[in-house]
Amino acid sequence: MDRLKTTAAISAVTASLLLAACASDTEAPAASAPQRPGASAAASAAPSSAVAKGRAEVLRDLLFATRNLDEEPHIVKRSEERLEACSIDGSGVSPTVLGRRELLAAVDRLQQRGWAFGGSGAVEASNEGVQAHVTSGDWLVFIGVGPAPADASGREGANASAFAFSAQSTCSAS
Repeated sequence: MDRLKTTAAISAVTASLLLAACASDTEAPAASAPQRPGASAAASAAPSSAVAKGRAEVLRDLLFATRNLDEEPHIVKRSEERLEACSIDGSGVSPTVLGRRELLAAVDRLQQRGWAFGGSGAVEASNEGVQAHVTSGDWLVFIGVGPAPADASGREGANASAFAFSAQSTCSAS
């Protein structure tokens, strides 16, 4: 039951970050999200190409990028096959305060894997936290960090921050 409450709270933060990101860019698909230290070896493999990334490769890139944000992210499983193939949403929590510096570190790790970013000026702050977007091929990712909901508790108690990412693709290259 506690896990369900935590997941619901994190989903609320994810939605807030996504709405804030969408409000500033109405032409792009929404996206935002997360991972902890100690990610799998696959997540730390060689940089991936900016051309024709598949869903699995995008997920590895996101896990690599968010590996230092504490908790490994919860990845949303979609029931519709096309949505599952063309999107990735994840979120997690952290007992430490996450902000612009941590977000830019995650973006830098995505750039190491060939993702394009508009620079530190492309980071947007709102009441919900800070978010940025990156692109690679036909994929667009929104990633953000912000305050954790009051009822989001993890393995070690209350959490100060939450992070979320959402990746969307036209699936033309997947």
